[in-house]
Amino acid sequence: MSDRGDGHLNGGPGPGHTLGQTLGQTSGSGSSRGLDADRAEAPRSATGRSSERALILNAINQADAFERSKSRSALVPGVADLPPDFFPGYDVEELIHSGGQGVVYRAIQRATGQRVAVKLLHGSAAGSSGRARFDREVQVLGQLEHPGIVKILDSGQTDDGALYYVMSYIGGLPLDRYIKRLSARDESTETRGRSTRTVFETGGTRGRSRGGRMTERLELFCQICEAVNAAHLKGVIHRDLKPANVKLASDGRPIVVDFGLAKLAFGDQVSGGVSGGGSGVLEDSGDLSSVMTRTGQFVGSLPWSSPEQAEGRVDGVDTRSDVYSLGVILYQLLTDGKFPYRVVGSMRDVMDAIARAEPARPVTARGRVDAELVTIVLKALSKSPERRYQNAGELGRDVRRYLRGEPIEAKRDSSIYVLTKVASRHRAPLSFAAALMIGGVAFMGFATYAWGQAEKQQAIAETERDRAQQNFDSVRELARSVMFEFYDGVDHLRGATGVRESMVRAASDYLGKLNEQVSVGHAPLELVSELAAGYQRLGDLLGESYARNTGTTLEAETAYAESQRLWARVVAARPADVDAIIGEARARLGLADSAARDRRYEAANGMIEGVIADLDEAVEAFAGARELRRELASAHRAHGQTLARQSRAVEDRGAFEALIEGSLAAHAEAESLYAGLVVEDPSDVEAARSRVVSTSGRAIAQLDAAHWLAGRAALAEGAERDAMIGDAERAFRAAREPGESSLAAFTRLSREHPEDARLRRDTWLAHHTMGMIHAGLARAVELSDAESADAATAVAEADRLAMASYETALAIAEELAMDRSNLEAQRDVGVMLNKVGNQLTADGRLEEAALLYDDLIERRRDVLAGDPIARHQRDLAVAYYKRGDIEERRLASGAFASRAVAIDAFTQARDLAFASADNAEREPIIARAATAAIERLEASE
Repeated sequence: MSDRGDGHLNGGPGPGHTLGQTLGQTSGSGSSRGLDADRAEAPRSATGRSSERALILNAINQADAFERSKSRSALVPGVADLPPDFFPGYDVEELIHSGGQGVVYRAIQRATGQRVAVKLLHGSAAGSSGRARFDREVQVLGQLEHPGIVKILDSGQTDDGALYYVMSYIGGLPLDRYIKRLSARDESTETRGRSTRTVFETGGTRGRSRGGRMTERLELFCQICEAVNAAHLKGVIHRDLKPANVKLASDGRPIVVDFGLAKLAFGDQVSGGVSGGGSGVLEDSGDLSSVMTRTGQFVGSLPWSSPEQAEGRVDGVDTRSDVYSLGVILYQLLTDGKFPYRVVGSMRDVMDAIARAEPARPVTARGRVDAELVTIVLKALSKSPERRYQNAGELGRDVRRYLRGEPIEAKRDSSIYVLTKVASRHRAPLSFAAALMIGGVAFMGFATYAWGQAEKQQAIAETERDRAQQNFDSVRELARSVMFEFYDGVDHLRGATGVRESMVRAASDYLGKLNEQVSVGHAPLELVSELAAGYQRLGDLLGESYARNTGTTLEAETAYAESQRLWARVVAARPADVDAIIGEARARLGLADSAARDRRYEAANGMIEGVIADLDEAVEAFAGARELRRELASAHRAHGQTLARQSRAVEDRGAFEALIEGSLAAHAEAESLYAGLVVEDPSDVEAARSRVVSTSGRAIAQLDAAHWLAGRAALAEGAERDAMIGDAERAFRAAREPGESSLAAFTRLSREHPEDARLRRDTWLAHHTMGMIHAGLARAVELSDAESADAATAVAEADRLAMASYETALAIAEELAMDRSNLEAQRDVGVMLNKVGNQLTADGRLEEAALLYDDLIERRRDVLAGDPIARHQRDLAVAYYKRGDIEERRLASGAFASRAVAIDAFTQARDLAFASADNAEREPIIARAATAAIERLEASE
């Protein structure tokens, strides 16, 4: 039983896969299940017995946490305990932090001499949820480029399998200690003779000594808001903002750290669990971070958490939850570390205070806080998310307005207030005007009122316009981040199927919202182009239905159609816009690919031929523009792939041969066009790779022809059978030339560009293809002249070459699969184990094959457990069938074997095949074959 389908690829990316790959985002995590997780199920706000039970369980959890913290300290390896080169390329200097999730070391990067921090996932947190959370933090930090966010430099795995990542070392104080230092400094200054009472005022008094110190704190806070807002614009919610998670760099810049609990704004289905404690480069933060223990159901640090976090309303946590936490931090900056309500006592009391208690007016021992600052703080600390600032950027901007003496957003509804602020900003002109007011008080009063009203309305209009633009830009940035950055970060990540589906749905929603606004009025063509590219990307993601359950052919087709409509709008307005011409062509190729997936091959080929004709005209009109020729080559390659795909579905030999000839010609045309691009610019790696992909396409088309002929020969008899076997043998031999050529070229490119993982996987695929060519040739020769000594020699040599190719491909796949989070690499290993098993079976090495298929079953079960999609069910069904087949062969040979093992394997194969039978052909075949095998075995008992 062959399973060519689980590794038989089209030789490279299809249409629409020309966008650059961006390293990205995030894997998820969840609370580990067990005694602690079960305890956490008790409702927090229950009454009567359930309330008593909740308090008891919370007490037990706190006691357990204390015991775990004690035992953890005994497991933390000090610097002296680490083996040499524990973190390759880094010399460890000092253990600087130990928390629940991991430990952090200060180290020196040997290559640069740069001081760094290395975070190691603690052994006690290395379960599946802990590893997933750790992976997520790495992915999130990799996406966030901002001077106020800790920068990730490297990540990896130690020899014993522990995960770690390397980040910039921040040697300054955490914000909570910095607040205490500021407070102590101010106290010392006042003790030396300055005024002991200060009111934090606006306007002229803001320049006083105390006001200057307050400005220092507020400037610091604005920088924190800017960093958090950068994350919000990327769709990332921190969820654990607190002073201990902000560190001051040597130049005084605040750096936000510890994104271990971050989630995506569009819905993180895999978020959850408890914080690991500790925050990368942080040291313990003293009393502030230890005010409250967190339960298994709670995410974040309770004293700084929003009401929706405290109440466990996971769906209600968004950017406004971070705003609330920033409000608590601002309150502490203003009051030297105090909280806005009581955060000591029982867990229930603290949660109730966060959810319901109104914040106390911020007051310090040295004076009252200015009313405007109080207004800003209270708006950020509103219990209702709708009444807060909607993101960190809004909060930071309002604080800056306060610092500049401008009207703050939090008081926009007071016209008298606006007038007062305007007067304070224009003090000199109004003083002069007052001297002229003696004879016209009534008139000036009216004029002043009218002026205030006008300025108020103008300010409101500007604010609303700014807010609308900010909201539009935020959605626009989210859509771009989801589709072009975050999705790529989890595209091949284990266990991320749900996240991928959420991302695609969220991206679709975002694009719909943007499209509504673009469709109204005269939107800038740049925005229309961006939206068209977004729908193209959405179509690509939805079209990946074979590998992932992210969408349907119809949904992909709808996205491509919208992309084409928008691109056509741009082309109509700008006929000479080459980028728009290319964009429209790609959208049409996407529509063709959707039609081919739906087996509407004639329609698909008609669309592609139309694209080729239009691109030919464009190339001529634009004097052979390079990017147009590149797109024309891509269209020819897509044509070759679609014709080959169609050939597998026809029965008439004449039609089949015409399709294969067309496929070979299309790939050859693409190969020629790409070669011309490489001659013009030898440094164009993408063109060089695409040329080899087209060469590989010719090899795969020939291989398709050979398999088609061999399959029909098995059903024929006599002279017809012999003729078809001979034709199949010649087709296998014809496939060797382009197969060997592409293998040599991919090997060379991979050596020249070792940083490009795609080229390494291309080399894997080329070895895999050559293995299939050699193995197919061996079977064809074996059938054509089974009694010939020369044939036996040729078969043995072809089998040897097939095994060598498969083993080399397996070695490459295992090398790539060292990254355990890479789902694609894990699948590739399974593909090659299956192929090696086929060769062992053909050689009669059944014992070795049985062991190999046992390994294959375990690997594919592991992949399926992480990503339960139809493809992985099919792959596991094939593995079980092969294992049953081996056991049946061993029984037939008289070797020691188990009929029960064979029946069980066939039963598993049958059940999995039926379970994954949607929109696939192989499953019923496997199911029928497995059922027949079960009946044979039961009848022979």
